[in-house]
Amino acid sequence: MPIKRSLASALLLAGLTGAQAQTADVAAELRDETRADVQLVPYADGIVDAMLREHRIPGLVLAVTDGEQSRLLKGYGQVSATGLRTADATKSMFRIGSISKTFTWTAVMMMVDRGQLDLNRDINDYLVDFRIEDRFETPITMNDLMAHRAGFEDTLQVFQFTDDDPRSLGEILAMTQPARVFPPGARTSYSNWGSALAAHVVELVDGRPYIDIVNSDILEPLGMDSTTLVAPSQLDPGRAEQMADGLRRVGGLIETSDPMQLGPFAPAGAMASTASDIARWMRFHLNGGELDGVRLMSAATHARMLTRHFSDRPGAADLAHGFQTFSLHGVTVFGHAGATSNFRSRMLFVPALDFGVFASQNSGSGGYATVNTLTERLIERELRLAGSLTAPDPAAPATTQSLAPYAGSYRNNRRSHTALTALSSITPTLSVQAAEDGTLIVRQAGETHRYHPSAASEDVFINDLGQTLHFQRNSEGQIVAVNDSSGVHSHERIPLRGMPWALFLPAIFALGLSSTTLLGVWKRWRQEAEATAAGRRAAWRARAAAVGVLTYGALAIIAVISTSRIEVATLSAFPPTSVVVFSAAGWVLLALTAVLLSGLIPAWRGSDWPILRRLHYTLFALALAVLCAQLWAWNLFGAEII
Repeated sequence: MPIKRSLASALLLAGLTGAQAQTADVAAELRDETRADVQLVPYADGIVDAMLREHRIPGLVLAVTDGEQSRLLKGYGQVSATGLRTADATKSMFRIGSISKTFTWTAVMMMVDRGQLDLNRDINDYLVDFRIEDRFETPITMNDLMAHRAGFEDTLQVFQFTDDDPRSLGEILAMTQPARVFPPGARTSYSNWGSALAAHVVELVDGRPYIDIVNSDILEPLGMDSTTLVAPSQLDPGRAEQMADGLRRVGGLIETSDPMQLGPFAPAGAMASTASDIARWMRFHLNGGELDGVRLMSAATHARMLTRHFSDRPGAADLAHGFQTFSLHGVTVFGHAGATSNFRSRMLFVPALDFGVFASQNSGSGGYATVNTLTERLIERELRLAGSLTAPDPAAPATTQSLAPYAGSYRNNRRSHTALTALSSITPTLSVQAAEDGTLIVRQAGETHRYHPSAASEDVFINDLGQTLHFQRNSEGQIVAVNDSSGVHSHERIPLRGMPWALFLPAIFALGLSSTTLLGVWKRWRQEAEATAAGRRAAWRARAAAVGVLTYGALAIIAVISTSRIEVATLSAFPPTSVVVFSAAGWVLLALTAVLLSGLIPAWRGSDWPILRRLHYTLFALALAVLCAQLWAWNLFGAEII
C-alpha cells in the first residue's frame, strides 16, 4: 500500500475513540501534505536552475505525480533556437527515446492478459516472414526480449534507415538480424533490435501495424492526446508546432540539430510526448494498469509486469518485464531512460510511495546528469517527507585478498562483436580496483565511486548513493562479468589479449620499425649496394611493407576523421568511403606481412647483412604479424563494417 495513503487508513483502523482527535490528526496530515506540495515547486526550481546553468541546457520539462493527479507540471527555458517558443509541460512535445519501449512492453502484457501471447514461447513460433537464426540450444522467448537477455550483439544498423523508408518493420528486421553472441538469459545486453522484434511480434499477433495498436489500444483510451510515434518531419502543422527542437550550442550560439531518424525501427525509440501525457502514463502504472476508470489489463497481469522474470541478482538492479528496476534508499523504483540525438529523458515511478517523476531536456549537454539528478532527488525528497529515507546497508568491510577476484577491466556487452564497428568499444567501460579499506574503487563514465559489500546478497556491492554492482560468475566460480546500476547493461571481463594496448602496442612498433626501415634506405642511398640477390629481395620486401604500414596508418587517420564528422541523427551516412577503403586495405597489409615473413630465412642466410639489420627485419616482420592478428581479432578487415 502506498506510504502516503496508508497513513490516514492507519488512523482509522487503529480504532481511535474521539472524533475530534481523529479529525485533528487527519487535518494535520493534510496540512503537512499541502505544505509539502507548496514547497515542491521551489525545491524543483532550485535543482533545475542549477543543472541548466551548469550544463547550459536550453529547455526542460518536468512532471511530478501521484496515482490520482499531477502535483507539478512545469516547463523551463526554450524549445526553439530563437527562444520565441518556451517550454510548456502541457504542450511542448519532447522526444522520449527508449521510454517508447515501455509502450511496447505494455502492449505485450495486454496481449498476455488476453491470452494471445505466451512469454515463455519460442519467438520463432510467432514469426512468419523470417526466423531467428539457430545458434544455441535454448530458444529466445519474449521474457528474454523484455529483460534484454536475448543475447544479440548491438550494431549501428538500427540507425541506418530514414523516416521516409517505405519498407515494413518485418522487412527491415529480416535484413538486419544481428549475430547471437550469448545464450538466452546469460547476459543483460541492451538491444534496440530485440525491442523492435517484440513490437513486430505484437503486430503479427494482432494483425494491425504497431503504430495503430499503440494509438487505438493505449494512447486514445488513456487520453494521451499529445503523444505520437510519427516522425517529426511527417507531423501535421499543429503537431509540428508542438514539437520541441533538439538544440545544441555551437560557437556560443544555440542552433537547431536534425532529429534522429529511426524509420521502421520507430517502436524502439521514436516517440514524442508532453510531460503531462507522461504523467498520465505513470499514473496508469501506479494504479496497476488503470487510469480514470479505464483498465487496459488486469491488476494481476500488471503486478506480474512489475516483477522480475530472472532471479539471479537479488539486491541489484535488473529489468522487470521491460522496466528498469532498482532499489533507492530501501524502496523499489521502476522506470526507463531514453535518448535521441539532442534529447535526454528519464521516467521513474515508485508504487510504494504512490509517486512518479519525469524529466526531459532538449539538449545532449551533460548527458543524463540533469535528468538523473532531478528525478532521484525528487524521490529522495518524497522519502524524506514520508520518514522513510534510509542509508545503504553495507556489510562489514572485506579483506583486500577476498576482493582481488573482482578487480579488473570490463567492457560493455552492448556493442558489436562481429563487425568493424567493434573497434568503437575497444576501451574499457568499467574498471574495478580492490582498496585496502575493504571496498572496491570503481571507475565508470568518468566518475569514481567506492562500493562496499552489500549485506543483501553475495557478489553485490553498493555505494553511498545506493547504486549497486552485481558480479557474475561462470560455472567454475570465476568472475566473468559485472551488471551495473542501470539494470540494462552488463560489462564483460577483458582478458589481456583484449586490452587496448594489445592492439596499439604492435601498431606503434610496426609504425616505428617502418619509419626506421625507410630511414635506413635513405641512409644507405648511393653509399653501398646490397651484396647479394637475397639481400636485395629482402630489402625490397621491407621497403614495400614499410610504405604499406605508413599508408595504412594514414588511411586509419582519415577514416577516424571522416567518421567523427557524422552526426548521430544522420548515421544512415555510415560507413563513409574512407572506412570502406580502410577495411579493404587490411587485406593489402596482410599480404605485405606474408611477403615480409617469407623473407626471414633469406635475410638471415643469404643477405650478408649485419646482425643488427637482420634483427631489425625480424622484429619488423613479427610486429606486423602480431598487428595483423589483432586487426583480424578486432574485425578491422575480413568482416562486415556494420
